[in-house]
Amino acid sequence: MLRQRVLSALVFVPLLLLAVWYGDPWFTGVFAGIALLAAYEFFRLASRAGYNPIHPLGFLGTFLFVLNAHSGALWSTPALLGAAAVLSLAWLIVRRRHHRILPDWTWTMLGMLYIGALLSFFIALRGLPLGREWTLMALLGTFAVDTFAYLIGRTWGRHRMAGAISPSKTWEGAFGGVLGGIVVILLLSQGLRAPLTLFQGMALGFSISLAGQLGDLFESVLKRLAGAKDASNLVPGHGGILDRLDSLLPSGVVVYYFVTMMVLP
Repeated sequence: MLRQRVLSALVFVPLLLLAVWYGDPWFTGVFAGIALLAAYEFFRLASRAGYNPIHPLGFLGTFLFVLNAHSGALWSTPALLGAAAVLSLAWLIVRRRHHRILPDWTWTMLGMLYIGALLSFFIALRGLPLGREWTLMALLGTFAVDTFAYLIGRTWGRHRMAGAISPSKTWEGAFGGVLGGIVVILLLSQGLRAPLTLFQGMALGFSISLAGQLGDLFESVLKRLAGAKDASNLVPGHGGILDRLDSLLPSGVVVYYFVTMMVLP
């Protein structure tokens, strides 16, 4: 399993980093593809949990959230959110006349927001001044949190953190992830010459580690509801796209607002 994880990372991580380095249209194209694959896995989990979300509208909404961030028209996000809510609810009322309309509508909207809206912050982050550097820090910092948490938890983990949600998660692994996130962000801030003070670098590393691990636990809740070990088997050794994306989804939001509110003038 560890060998498969390493081989998959050696294939997919360089492709992702190249997309970040060269920017658009490659960056948005890669992330739009990732978003659609993750949305497929999300709605598949929802179906396995006994719900029936509107898959076509879910895919369309997810794609439009990413495209909206690419256009730079973040002001139109409330309009897009309102249209998605009204159209999906109208579809369910007209096409499905039964008492499960509200749960199905909730899962449809959750998929669009959880995948499309959160992932769109990476598109917005890449468009900021020094966007390439900030995006690399968000990605590599989150990867470091996952890696340190996995290795330290596997080696020294003894105390379960959330046994009812994810039995393999331990407090030792969580603290290892926090330490790894802070150290890697501090190193990257120097290597990429990001305008961060020591305190800002530590705060950003801590924020990324906290957001990433919460995102991981949230996806574990989804898989527990669906009775699934992994979101899919698209990525050998890692499970599905969503299993690798779960930590990144909230991290992009955290880094975007950290940079825009605390770093950029």
